[in-house]
Amino acid sequence: MIELIEGRAKVYRVGHMADSQGLWYDAEGSATGLIHTLDGAQAAALPMGPHPYFRAFQSRWISVTDSMANLCNWFSVKDCLQLINRDYSLLEIDTDRHARFHFPDRGYSHEVYRMADVIRIRTLDFSEWLRERVRSEPNQGYGKATAA
Repeated sequence: MIELIEGRAKVYRVGHMADSQGLWYDAEGSATGLIHTLDGAQAAALPMGPHPYFRAFQSRWISVTDSMANLCNWFSVKDCLQLINRDYSLLEIDTDRHARFHFPDRGYSHEVYRMADVIRIRTLDFSEWLRERVRSEPNQGYGKATAA
């Protein structure tokens, strides 16, 4: 099921700002498998294979999350460190509309946006966000690891 969410919202993504390169798909929507190159990638097990929803309404929908806190469900601290070292960015995307794809057969839902609905894309300080995350989760066994 596709749930269209009308109205201005901020959504978040880890990717490359310049070329829209993500960890599952490139800017053209072709699978890259880059998520599987992270050591023990937390999100690699997500069933993110091709699905017609990603081309709904004659558009290319791009995966995001509706809050920075939910990024923790996708990426571990170790994943984030590796992504920072590979020059990935933490992006905040202002949209007029986004959607939530529900995959009951796959057991999950997630947010998506399309470029036609973008108001602004801003690069956030990924390293600072990660430092704050580690500080706020002190008993997670991170040791003295810090973001770049």
